[in-house]
Amino acid sequence: MHEPLRERGREHSDRSLDLLVVRHGNTFAPGDPVTWVGRHEDLPLVAAGLAQAEALGVKLAHERWRPDRVLASSLQRTRGFAQRALFAAGWSDIHVEPDPRLDELDYGPWGGLTSAEIEARGDGAALAAWSEDAHWPRAFSERETDVRARIERLAEELARDAQHGPRRSPARVLVVSSNGVMRYFLGLAPGEFARRRAARSLKVGTGRVCRLRHDDAGWRVLAWDLPVEALELPTTD
Repeated sequence: MHEPLRERGREHSDRSLDLLVVRHGNTFAPGDPVTWVGRHEDLPLVAAGLAQAEALGVKLAHERWRPDRVLASSLQRTRGFAQRALFAAGWSDIHVEPDPRLDELDYGPWGGLTSAEIEARGDGAALAAWSEDAHWPRAFSERETDVRARIERLAEELARDAQHGPRRSPARVLVVSSNGVMRYFLGLAPGEFARRRAARSLKVGTGRVCRLRHDDAGWRVLAWDLPVEALELPTTD
């Protein structure tokens, strides 16, 4: 069971950032073989995934949490999810900014294969180590340090823009990405990645929400892997 972390310490400063990081919705319909969908597997959302996007949009509108910016990866499953959510919220005037730093991990030869097919090629131990303990597989076609670095650069830019922008406080940014890369947002808050790795709670379900806050005290994780219906957002920041 994944429960949101409670916000600790003082309230946000006048230069804070409220960041929602959401995993895109379903790309497999019932009965479809579930494969590893990475950076090079550009699948569209299925009907259930579009419904998840609409649920997010309705929730954000109900909470009156209109984002100042919306970013998504360059892949259609994230861009389509963001666009459908904004349409459902009545905010189709907001532009979705594609950012390839949010693209899913490059799974290399695992991309497009089922778990059984990955095991059949002799990578069963590596698959289990990644799935259970987040140990980076040699088969992946990029380095974990590079993934961490691109998320850190993106987060630094968002925090800097929030500090220097003229908009209300806190600035509100919605990001739509994928499960593999999303976990590296935990690395922004000291100790969070290691803690959740030990607890095996890094993963984020499709259509589920993570919330982070940046202010003068740095980054904090306020919620992780939260169902949309459980999301509570401030309406008077």
